Amino acid sequence: MCLDDNSPITRADRVRSGYLGDSFNRWHDKCTQIIVTANGRSATIFEHSMIDLMTVSQLSQRLQSAITTLDPGNSAASNGAITVDPTSLKEISLATTEYINSHIEALRHGYLSITSTKQYVPHLINSFGKTLLLSHSAPIKTTVDLTIQLASRLYFGYLPASWETVSTSHFHLGRPEIVQVVLKSVMDFCDAALDDAVPRNEVRAKLFQAARECNAQIAKGTEGRNYFRLMDVIEVMAQDQKDGEVPELFSDPVWKRGYPQLIMQTMVETKLAEDPGFTMPHPESVWMNYTVFDDSVEVCLVSPVKGAQRFGVALDRAADMVKQIISARDTQDLKLSVL
Repeated sequence: MCLDDNSPITRADRVRSGYLGDSFNRWHDKCTQIIVTANGRSATIFEHSMIDLMTVSQLSQRLQSAITTLDPGNSAASNGAITVDPTSLKEISLATTEYINSHIEALRHGYLSITSTKQYVPHLINSFGKTLLLSHSAPIKTTVDLTIQLASRLYFGYLPASWETVSTSHFHLGRPEIVQVVLKSVMDFCDAALDDAVPRNEVRAKLFQAARECNAQIAKGTEGRNYFRLMDVIEVMAQDQKDGEVPELFSDPVWKRGYPQLIMQTMVETKLAEDPGFTMPHPESVWMNYTVFDDSVEVCLVSPVKGAQRFGVALDRAADMVKQIISARDTQDLKLSVL
């Protein structure tokens, strides 16, 4: 339990104070941290390398339910006993050594070097949701995924390796897998979408082909038939060996280039938290968590401070382009009927 003296007001303030700050009053060796601020705004931090997302989601839902259903005028301990008198509590101070203090400062400096350059932004893409996508027979999830890839291409000027989190269904007590979703078909779609010389109905066909292949790739990860988490564990275990000898693969430039660095995205069908936040060490990285509603898509992103607005513009532009692309069949059908 982390009791904070500050009072965050905005959604961005909440993520900044809870996660993207200096990490003061946080205990990152714990799987679950519950944060309560002076103005009553609450948050939770889950470290789920040992607990999978399905477990975390259930715990999060129970916490939210307990908060929303609490009756302050009739609150008692969970066992029905009278609440403990705060004056009877005794403060126990944490004693540290000079070495521990210096190590804490070093860790805080490293943490701040990453988080101080990042910003949390909830971005809403209007008139682009389930209703529109279904009206054009476009798959909801993969169409939004490809819209994000197109935005990534517009933002970076090229298409960097991009990863998506999936829950490994038969490892319910294990760590969620991450899947590489920048396939050749995805690159072909982005190239065609940005080339005005390519007819939009052809681009639509490329979008659907990329959607099918991405869906198959994600399905493999869901079934546990992917590689990254296994290789990640092997690398960490190798580093922990007494001789310290790490397999050559992990220093290979090709392996390093494919490591999660710049883009990671996750779809959440039903929002588990109002403001999800996470970031990767790379100073230019963009992390996203999105939810598709009937008439909009909310993309909660953590990006470089200077790039947040620009990435939002890229998302809007990509969404406008995809709207035109998925409606190309309807336009083509109209032309044929007129002829």
